[in-house]
Amino acid sequence: MELRNASVTAGLMRTYADRIPGGGGQLRVFCASNTLYWQWRDKPADRALPFLRQSGILAIRQQCMGLVSESQLRLAMQYMHRDVQELVSNVELWVRSGAGGTADLAQAREFRRVLDGVEARLRG
Repeated sequence: MELRNASVTAGLMRTYADRIPGGGGQLRVFCASNTLYWQWRDKPADRALPFLRQSGILAIRQQCMGLVSESQLRLAMQYMHRDVQELVSNVELWVRSGAGGTADLAQAREFRRVLDGVEARLRG
């Protein structure tokens, strides 16, 4: 099975190498056996795990979960860099405009110190 998978992978790499973005980047190839997976999926884990790994289904699952994780991380980073910084800028503008009204000078300085700290952490 591994020899067949290696042969299929090499053939796909030759066929599609010119279509990979980034000038020959990595092409992920998954050879999977649905039959092998279904034969072993309900068996005790200590006996079944080698066959489940060999089926390729676990590698496909791991790749899919990784894609979702990367997407969630990208969205979280985008939120922190864009939306949170925008909020900090709006609060800063609000404080500078005096909209706080009742804040005395000491409170304004303390608020400015905290705001600077938040901004520094977002940039770092």
